[in-house]
Amino acid sequence: MLECSRQWRTEIIERSLNFDYKIILAAIQRYPSQKSIKTIKEELIGYSFSQALMRVGLFAKNTPLSKNFEVILDWPESSNPKPFNLEYFSAYNLGKSNKNIDYFCGPLRRLGFKDSVYFAKSTHSSVLQFTDLIIGAARQFIIKVTADDDYDSIGYDLTLKLLCKYHGYPCKIIDYGMNFSPKNEDFNKLKFEIEKII
Repeated sequence: MLECSRQWRTEIIERSLNFDYKIILAAIQRYPSQKSIKTIKEELIGYSFSQALMRVGLFAKNTPLSKNFEVILDWPESSNPKPFNLEYFSAYNLGKSNKNIDYFCGPLRRLGFKDSVYFAKSTHSSVLQFTDLIIGAARQFIIKVTADDDYDSIGYDLTLKLLCKYHGYPCKIIDYGMNFSPKNEDFNKLKFEIEKII
């Protein structure tokens, strides 16, 4: 399967375009720091989850679809659900991040979200496996664009195919669908690349 992964990944993505779904993701770039990644990893995970959850909340608030939303995450690294549970509790009940930043959509409980985030193993969930393909592709896309790298990247190519599925397509992908923090030179490179393609 590894030898023909480009083919089957491409086919899965192309066939998925016939279904109705939206992609919302958040990526954060860490500044060079004296602190080891191990000491701030939990904080970075919480921040990234918060950024994504804020945008999912706005999507839910503005969608005419059923008000019945579940947040299902891959089993947390090191079996540590704490950053996700803390953020979700605050977003659901208070409409604020764990760092006291307001969610523009208000408390998630008012939008029909379930009262708890759920965890599953991607090895047993086809939806999470598909999500892994999207995230892996987005990661390669971001690295290629921000590093001005010229290597052959299937992730870049797959993300091009998926741009129409990003929330905010066609004009506001970088704002709603592919959030990148901080808004620095790399953010501008991503924005330019997406606008150039569309």
